[in-house]
Amino acid sequence: MKGSLSENMKADFIYSFVKSMVDGLVDIAVENAQNDGIDSIGLTGGVSYNIPIVEMVNDRVKKSGLSFLVHNRLPNGDGGISIGQNVIVGNKLLS
Repeated sequence: MKGSLSENMKADFIYSFVKSMVDGLVDIAVENAQNDGIDSIGLTGGVSYNIPIVEMVNDRVKKSGLSFLVHNRLPNGDGGISIGQNVIVGNKLLS
């Protein structure tokens, strides 16, 4: 089939697209953190289950001189949201 992409070309295209998006978003986060005197950037949510993306973010954040934060006690996705919702409700009940 004329004009079709090989599997390697597709993989390269997808990697380049994701890498460009990650780099751009991390650059924005780094700039905002530095402007606000924040020394770390974290990643959470469903995307933080994607190891290649986590590694891309980690590399970019560390090159900027900031610390990179990831989950180590709470789940990244919906479980973490549930815990946060419980904390908010608990605080409201105690008020």
